[in-house]
Amino acid sequence: EAKVETYTIPRRNFIGDYWLKHGGQYPSGQLRLFLKDKFKYEEVDVHPRVFVDGTTEHLKCDIIHKSYRNFSHYLAKLNGQTTLEAKKWFESNRNMTFGKAMWRTVDRFFRAYIGKKGRKDGFHGFMVAVFGSLYQIVSYAKFWEMKRNKK
Repeated sequence: EAKVETYTIPRRNFIGDYWLKHGGQYPSGQLRLFLKDKFKYEEVDVHPRVFVDGTTEHLKCDIIHKSYRNFSHYLAKLNGQTTLEAKKWFESNRNMTFGKAMWRTVDRFFRAYIGKKGRKDGFHGFMVAVFGSLYQIVSYAKFWEMKRNKK
């Protein structure tokens, strides 16, 4: 039997009291338990990537994640996170074209709403898909401004 070095825990994401069950929002496994020497993460301000050296197991209990009080709160957090995302892209000299930004914006919406069945969460699912695509294009707009203002 393989030794387990890391564990993921499913996360229930909420907007207010509404539990988002579709659109990639659940189970949204989060790496939370790990042996220190088997886990590394990217040193960035927003959405760090996780690197695991070893076997991962998935736990069945859920983390309750009430990250957004309402849609207005979601948008306020999105504004701050897109600034950090643009800064990360800028500092890493990322190559992002307008066409790529447009594609990622449209792709993000359809992947969440259609592919991952966000439509089953009704209006909440639609808005999360819209906000996900908005995240892409707003990050790009801020990145574009940073590049433009550098010159």
